[in-house]
Amino acid sequence: MVVEGLSPGTYDGCVTIKGKEYKKCFQVHVKESTAIVAEVRLEQEVAVFNVHKGTKPYKIKVNNEIVLLTESNSFSIEVKQGDLLQVETSKVCEGLFNEKILYKENELNLYPNPAKESVTVNFGEELKNSQVLLIYDTKGLLAHQQKVPKGIKTIQIPITSFKQGVYCLILTTSNGTKTKKLVVR
Repeated sequence: MVVEGLSPGTYDGCVTIKGKEYKKCFQVHVKESTAIVAEVRLEQEVAVFNVHKGTKPYKIKVNNEIVLLTESNSFSIEVKQGDLLQVETSKVCEGLFNEKILYKENELNLYPNPAKESVTVNFGEELKNSQVLLIYDTKGLLAHQQKVPKGIKTIQIPITSFKQGVYCLILTTSNGTKTKKLVVR
């Protein structure tokens, strides 16, 4: 026998068998469920999760597609602007954790980061004027220079010729100078 949708409380019940002298009585205590409690922080194009309350295993979805099943309370997944992230616990009654990925306007964003073959640069807005994008290594040597035309919001830069390490990406716009750290693997 399955009984669903009970509110928290104490319930008395008995089971009998028709045509037999059998009766078994019991009491059931239904506890109030605890809602899932989680936090997420963005580290470039990676969402880092910490689940504080919720029943394992966790089912993680990006745009309604399952991308991870885990028993861990801490995990991370790659994300993009506009992605809808969801964390479900093994108990439906604990609810669902939702987070939409929205980068701040006018913010320079790189993904993936760390990168191997190419990196996408999102300027956060369409450039009002053509600009020069500069990438320096940790020694201060220019590793890449690229003119970015007016009206562009996103570009992709091949980095296969870059050595592994940390780089500084710099773009000067009418809103000021924007810098981001790029890690090449």
